[in-house]
Amino acid sequence: MKKHIFYDLWLATDKAPQVKLEYDDSKKIKDQILYQYKDVRLLNVSKSYCDGNYQGVWFLFLVDTDFLKIFKPVDGGFDERIADNLKSVISTKHFRNIVNGIYESINYNKKIDVDTFTFKHNNNHVKCDKVYIENEYAFTNYHTNNVVQRGAYSEYSIFSDSGVNIFQCDGNNNDCIINYYKDKSVPNLANTVTLHSTSYSTIRYENSI
Repeated sequence: MKKHIFYDLWLATDKAPQVKLEYDDSKKIKDQILYQYKDVRLLNVSKSYCDGNYQGVWFLFLVDTDFLKIFKPVDGGFDERIADNLKSVISTKHFRNIVNGIYESINYNKKIDVDTFTFKHNNNHVKCDKVYIENEYAFTNYHTNNVVQRGAYSEYSIFSDSGVNIFQCDGNNNDCIINYYKDKSVPNLANTVTLHSTSYSTIRYENSI
């Protein structure tokens, strides 16, 4: 599948290069896909807990050969009651926005440019890829070691149904982009986060419980 350059930029933070699937081998794997919209397939929904407290949901998508792991918190529209019911999950506007964003990024028809700068924080060299759409700054991808984090959005409306973003930074203000990273970047919480695959997800992956 040929994908627009914007697909890799938008989903850089969500790509999971190594995913080991487990599933009910008495059924065809295609029959265990939870939801599909054109090239976007939902394989798994897992609830996330930090120190025993419910935090939100992780979605595992398959797009061509790419696995995407996308987290949405409780205040992003996915309380535990909704997460426990597949029909409730896929009927929310928040889920539709996720799927629409993935699909639109594949066939994005706008001009994309990237301007890069670097800075040092906590002994790490952070590379900032500032993404411009039709010459308008939209967001930044922060590269720290092998981790990519997206943030520092402008008000630019990226997708057809995304609306105006909450303004965070002007693309001309690198200090704002650096400070966003320092304020919002969080350490790896892998030791305190546990995932519980939902009962309707028969396709599971290695760090689902």
